[in-house]
Amino acid sequence: MQHELTTEQIDFYQENGFLVIENFLDTDELEEWRRCTDESVEERLGTSLEHMTNQLDPSNFYARVFTQCLRLADSHTGMRKLVHDPKIGKMATQLAGVDGMRIWHDQALIKPPSGNPTAWHLDVPYWSFDSRDAVSFWVALDDATLANGCMWYLPSTHKTARLDNVGIGENIGALFNVYPEWKEFEPQSAPCPAGSMENRNMAKQPNIVLMGVDSLLATHMSCYGYHRLTTPHIDRFAEGGTLFEKTYSPHVPTTSAYASMLTGLDTFSTQVVALRHRGPLHEGVKTLAEILRDAGYDTTCVGFGEPSGRGFDTYLDFSGWGPDETGRSPKAENLNKTTIPELNRLIDQSDEKPFFLFLRHMDPHSPYLPPAPYERMFYHGDECDPSNKSMEPEFTDKDYVIAQYDGAIAYMDACIQRLFNALEARGVMDETIIVLNGDHGETLYDHECWFDHHGIYDVTLHVPLIIRYPGRVPAGERVSGYNQHKDLVPTLLELADIETDIDFDGKSLTALISGEITSYDSEFYITECTWMRKHGWRTPEWKLIVALEPDFHFKPPVELYNLIQDPDENNNLADKHPDIVNVLETRMKSWILQREQETGLTNPIMTQGDWHGHKGIGPFKTSEQATTEDRLDRGKHLLAVGAGTGITAKFAEQGGADLIVIYNSGRYRMSGFGSCAGLLAYGDANAIVMEMGEREVLPVVKETPVIAGVNGTDPTRRMSNFLKQVRDVGFDGVNNFPPSV
Repeated sequence: MQHELTTEQIDFYQENGFLVIENFLDTDELEEWRRCTDESVEERLGTSLEHMTNQLDPSNFYARVFTQCLRLADSHTGMRKLVHDPKIGKMATQLAGVDGMRIWHDQALIKPPSGNPTAWHLDVPYWSFDSRDAVSFWVALDDATLANGCMWYLPSTHKTARLDNVGIGENIGALFNVYPEWKEFEPQSAPCPAGSMENRNMAKQPNIVLMGVDSLLATHMSCYGYHRLTTPHIDRFAEGGTLFEKTYSPHVPTTSAYASMLTGLDTFSTQVVALRHRGPLHEGVKTLAEILRDAGYDTTCVGFGEPSGRGFDTYLDFSGWGPDETGRSPKAENLNKTTIPELNRLIDQSDEKPFFLFLRHMDPHSPYLPPAPYERMFYHGDECDPSNKSMEPEFTDKDYVIAQYDGAIAYMDACIQRLFNALEARGVMDETIIVLNGDHGETLYDHECWFDHHGIYDVTLHVPLIIRYPGRVPAGERVSGYNQHKDLVPTLLELADIETDIDFDGKSLTALISGEITSYDSEFYITECTWMRKHGWRTPEWKLIVALEPDFHFKPPVELYNLIQDPDENNNLADKHPDIVNVLETRMKSWILQREQETGLTNPIMTQGDWHGHKGIGPFKTSEQATTEDRLDRGKHLLAVGAGTGITAKFAEQGGADLIVIYNSGRYRMSGFGSCAGLLAYGDANAIVMEMGEREVLPVVKETPVIAGVNGTDPTRRMSNFLKQVRDVGFDGVNNFPPSV
């Protein structure tokens, strides 16, 4: 095999876009190529080359151009050995001037003597390439001469092609209607004797699969060092790609996080900061789906309805919330049932158009209800042991709830492996950019924000990011430099060789991957606009958090943490180091001013103060906003106790409770999220107290005159026990709502 290329050959190819290597194969090698091709084609079509006729509709002009068989190496060992010869791979990298290449596919083209002529064309639309580095290798098994129809080229047109095209049909010269300037180019024939090789410049964009996993703690994934084996399949996936150790979601929760992830912009540019964002993205913002659709991609979104989900060709939904009849929640399985048929459809047409598939995984988002055996995979004790006091009854062991969260991760991991298997089985795994990312993390028992994603602590901001794309993204690498959600879109577009004139706020991660740059911004602005509004400034050493309104969880208005000495952020140093608070706040305000000047837009967290909370209706009132005098002056002091959003919201709306204590007994959602959202949205209470258990709630009740109360939805022993204790401090009675409410 004549696989050693000269400098002259490489230069000729790069200048002209094609190259003929005569006598590429010796006599024995040529016979082996012929044998393997004959056998594999006959196995595929049931007809030998000697008796080959057109395999498609004979009345179709294009069908009579040639017969083609794709991916013969998938089913024939001999063809696989020939096609995967590393010497050919080395030639490809030398011609393209790149470090690595991947194989798109092999194909056999058989043109009968009666075949129709082939129109002038580009290969781009047929294989959906647009990389200038792509190369095709054509090995002539028979003589291709001027007499029987060799290939012809327009030298150097590969440099100016816009990647538009026309079909290979009866439009023999239609390409020149698209590129009239090419009429001035002199065509050049490329006869190719049997055993010779012809190289030509091609282009093909990779498929893209982006998995956004909701509420996934990177620190609870085994590939990130967690002590439990929660993600064995993702671990193997990470071994084939690059894992980023310091990826941050600086704008939480879900809505603003995905807005950044899917646009390459920060919260100033998208104008999305709140959980319940109203309206679309800011004017002029393009989403990743819109960019890829314009580049010729077939785009599908599964399970996502945020503003940044705009621009997909296809939207599919799945059951991603709540338990089934077993009391468990097979969210990831439901996602697969919707996704895998759609994935197969996309792959079926991927020779014509590449695809972009975005999946929103809802595991391990609460409620933590993984199906068997995952609910007991990491817990073997008695979750109701009365001697355990780490939580209130009925579940007394917080480690049980954490085990449910970890089980949900393991369940999600197993279901994701089915998607990997589907890609492998269809032979497109290695020609697809696959990304696993999280929108935000989760607070378990941390910071007294029980089992939810509140606060801009690192457990919420730090997210996983793994990218796999053989040939362009190295396998088994770990990147320790800082990066953010806004860096993902520029990265994907660079890996797919898609050009755009968009001025992203983020930067492509390829410079981090190659080691050209060790880290991106290590200091950055952080925001939260969920049930409370906060913002802050994070550096590698310090974290400043400033509340813009009172905190549900009774946190102080200013928090300062030394992330080196106190990485779990438990020791608030704001009072001890006002000088550091001042320095960080000055940096934060300077950055806000800079971004407002650059974008011409106001910081949205300052202008969208009533867009957070349940359905985004009205600003919140919290316990710190209601004084004791306010409560006493109104003269009506009702205590609402309940776990269900609907009933407790109705009570607040109809009864006008002055003090509402949310004491949630939800089995896995231990923070009272649902009740609190409903009460705050619809109630007119002066005071709303959201607490975990009796020990915290009772002191509030003792200080407040209470004359009546409502037990909304929970008749369990736990609630009854609580109400008994409340009666002992002045609670007069229990009035249950009728079922109609």
